[in-house]
Amino acid sequence: MFHNKRRPLLLSFATVERESDAVANNAASTSAASELPAATVTVPGTSAQIMSTKQISLSAMYGHRPASVARQKRITALLLKMIVRDFQPFSIVEDGGFREFVHALDPTYVIPTRHQLSKELHVSKYQMAVDEVKSILSTAEAVSLTTDSWTSICTENYIAVTAHYVTADFCLGSCLLECIRYTERHTADNLCTELHRVITEWSLEQKLVAVVTDNAANVTAAIRQLQQMNEFRAVKHLPCFAHSLNLVVQNALQSINDLNTKVKNIVTYFHQSTVAAAKLEELQEQMRPNKGPLKLKNDVVTRWNSTFHV
Repeated sequence: MFHNKRRPLLLSFATVERESDAVANNAASTSAASELPAATVTVPGTSAQIMSTKQISLSAMYGHRPASVARQKRITALLLKMIVRDFQPFSIVEDGGFREFVHALDPTYVIPTRHQLSKELHVSKYQMAVDEVKSILSTAEAVSLTTDSWTSICTENYIAVTAHYVTADFCLGSCLLECIRYTERHTADNLCTELHRVITEWSLEQKLVAVVTDNAANVTAAIRQLQQMNEFRAVKHLPCFAHSLNLVVQNALQSINDLNTKVKNIVTYFHQSTVAAAKLEELQEQMRPNKGPLKLKNDVVTRWNSTFHV
């Protein structure tokens, strides 16, 4: 589709080729056309510039210009944010599918290497987050800590410490101070040393008013050792309400221990036998068509409501 001042002009590819040949045979037109861009020619008798039969794309003419420094930094910051927020591995930048996906979205973006993300960008971003949290905690009048440890499915032990405070506009705020793999023995001395290190590192000596933990003997002893230090004599140790409630309910559940044991054995049997699990699913589909099979669940000792749901 072409357009001049009076009316639209529709030409086929064959017409374009014929008129382009006519222009090429006209010396004057050729001379004039040589001064125009390579992708256009002027047809005698009209004011329309006709595109050549094979249009040159911008990428072919200019190539993919690299992204600006500002755009490169912005996309990289969002990439790092995605990895941290969604718990993605740094190696995702080396996956072929991910690289192809990013290239389709923006071929000018240069994906950083795994080393750049983990050893350079992540370190600087972490330090920025630490400075921000320290700034927030410096404005709090009082801070309470909660701490707990657990073992992952890979049999790796972790310990976490979280700070809680009230802001100037009376809103509850929380900051995770650490969540690290802890390889030391969980003795009272070691736990007290670790907790003291966190308090000192975040400059909370004069702000700490209470520490909330579970009722484990080693943790209780660790807090008792902490309270013997001069700067922490006024710090209160509060047992976790949810943990205390769980102990009460677990004690009451002893009255149905026989029934609970039978349920556990049934669930364990179907979890250990794929043939039995498939047969159970088939029977459920026959008895409850179009409703989907139910999944067997076992209770967890540390969560009384799991027994309730079972």
